[in-house]
Amino acid sequence: MKLNLIPDIAKALLLARWKQTLIAAIGVTFSITMFITLLSFMNGLNHLLDGLILNRTAHVRLFNDIKPTECNHKQMERI
Repeated sequence: MKLNLIPDIAKALLLARWKQTLIAAIGVTFSITMFITLLSFMNGLNHLLDGLILNRTAHVRLFNDIKPTECNHKQMERI
């Protein structure tokens, strides 16, 4: 069996359906480009959100409760 036979068959099949081969190559190139773009976007968004969430201080404040003063009936009548 000749070693040149396999590349010759591949070349003949690629050239026979040249339009189909071109569309498939463009589709694969576009898909890989979109995949890389999506991964980059997701990675950047995760990095941004981690920075926003983890580097913040909590919105919790500790303080003493203010209790209402006890008033007698005379003070209530004035109000």
